[in-house]
Amino acid sequence: MCVARLRGGRLARDCRAAASTARVGLRLGRALPLLLLAVLLTSFAGRVHGEGFTHQDYTARANRNSFELIKAPDNVDSDRAMRKFLEVIQRRHIDNIWLVHGTFTGEDGFGVLALAADRAPALLNLLGLDGDGLRRLNKSFMDAYDGPDGFNAAFAQELNRRLGTDDLAQARFVWGSENNHLDRAHAAVCMIDALLKLKLPADRNIMLWGHSHAGNVFALVSQLLANDREANQQFFEIGAALYGSDARWINVRQTLAAVAGPHALGKQLYVVTFGTPIRYAWNPAGYRELIHFVHHRPVDESDLQTPAYRTKVLIGLNDVQSARYGDWVQAFAIDGTDSLPLLETRRDANAALAELFGAVPLIPAEEGVLNNLAFWARRVAFLQRSWGIRLPSQGTTLLVDYGPGSEAMFGHAVYLKQAWLPFHAEQIARILSEQADKQP
Repeated sequence: MCVARLRGGRLARDCRAAASTARVGLRLGRALPLLLLAVLLTSFAGRVHGEGFTHQDYTARANRNSFELIKAPDNVDSDRAMRKFLEVIQRRHIDNIWLVHGTFTGEDGFGVLALAADRAPALLNLLGLDGDGLRRLNKSFMDAYDGPDGFNAAFAQELNRRLGTDDLAQARFVWGSENNHLDRAHAAVCMIDALLKLKLPADRNIMLWGHSHAGNVFALVSQLLANDREANQQFFEIGAALYGSDARWINVRQTLAAVAGPHALGKQLYVVTFGTPIRYAWNPAGYRELIHFVHHRPVDESDLQTPAYRTKVLIGLNDVQSARYGDWVQAFAIDGTDSLPLLETRRDANAALAELFGAVPLIPAEEGVLNNLAFWARRVAFLQRSWGIRLPSQGTTLLVDYGPGSEAMFGHAVYLKQAWLPFHAEQIARILSEQADKQP
């Protein structure tokens, strides 16, 4: 297994080379600051590697049957929509709906608390806190800040109220939510461990709702549950340095290793994503049904080069803030836009996972200005070519124009508004019912 490693001073040199390449080679007008931001924030991801993990193809043409363009209605009959949704939930034997938050809204979205626990444990002891206590405190603060519009306990309570159920919807699964491969990989393992502990009967199922990169956590869950022996071995070897003694990693590794072929849990998962950036591919052996909601407004009719299912990322700041083309974050945050873990001890594992999962150009093995310039030229070319993708390689995607009032967080927060619950419930029920009708 090849593990990419970072050497001292490499980050600063590569960032300087990136800025230089951008200045010399690109003429992007008002979009230049956004491009520089993307390049400077990207971590050192790798190339496609490992036969067992499938990878997202950013250049493939869309299957016309895989997506729908929808204008969200001004009004939905809430009672009828929720009733239909509950009927489908019961018919599909779904015991719970797990609501999972996205990046930066979890226990330690920027990795600062992990850094503090590592560098200043004495200070935390003085305050009567440990790392876990600090993370729980931070998550409570984030939930209070989000209020009722977030995939949190308040949102779950409202969903249960509308459905007339006590505990169908839950928001108990929490992950660190850093913007890197390692944190998403850890979340995927922890999620599988939590699902295994439910000991679901073979005829019972779970529905997952994930906002933003929570959907990519689900994608990794699907890859792991597909249970390719070689790929999973590489994955768990990478994680062993940091999580080798973690009971959750041990349980998942042993459980998957004991099964020949895909694990049965995969076909008990109904997955729904909201604004998930196209990052990891999905393995159909690791889920039952897959639905995606993406806030999307087609580009100007005069632009004949952009298909209706793609969008623009390199646009002016006003267009980004007003969500002129829909969810800008979903289109921007593709492979190559991660940030490095703050803790240096976590960077080798993150780089190795980037190589296992990624599609962006590989870091040059040799030092030197020309090598760095060539690498950054390939990186920028990859981002230019790939930005704007809306459709993942698997599942049914609803490209939804949510209309006015959907600008929050550059169009990325609209899915979390409770006002859209009836619409989302109605569409999920419709798609699952249609798919059931197509089955023999």
